[in-house]
Amino acid sequence: MRDRRTGFVAEHAHHHVPHDPANEFRATRSTVPGSHATPDDDVRALVGYLTDRPDLQAVVVTEYHLAVLVREADEQVGLRVPQDLSIVCFDHPGRLFDRGSFEFTHIEQDEAAMGTEAVRIARELVADRGRVQRVALETRLVVGGSTVDVRR
Repeated sequence: MRDRRTGFVAEHAHHHVPHDPANEFRATRSTVPGSHATPDDDVRALVGYLTDRPDLQAVVVTEYHLAVLVREADEQVGLRVPQDLSIVCFDHPGRLFDRGSFEFTHIEQDEAAMGTEAVRIARELVADRGRVQRVALETRLVVGGSTVDVRR
């Protein structure tokens, strides 16, 4: 998640858009392994967050399940996605079995390449334990129903 945050903060800077850490919401707990928080707990917290920020126009969410919680909180606050609030998330489950499901605008990772690189790096680490490397793979923006085009 830290890399994802670093990426969108860097993009803010690249496009000369100030990033205000006060607008970050980091209190979701229901998706954290071992947590006893429920999705309802997170939605209540998100409702408070959104209510306190009536000028918020868009959110970037680090994972799909959190985007679902944000959308539920939006509905409780009376916001419409994407007309009132746009949502972009990372990854998205396939729509193969639920073609009627809502599709968020999302960043899609090449999971096959991730697997291939993970095995390659693991083999190299076995051969040379001191070797550490960082690999960046291509991603793709998939436009779904949670954003509007502001370039009109």
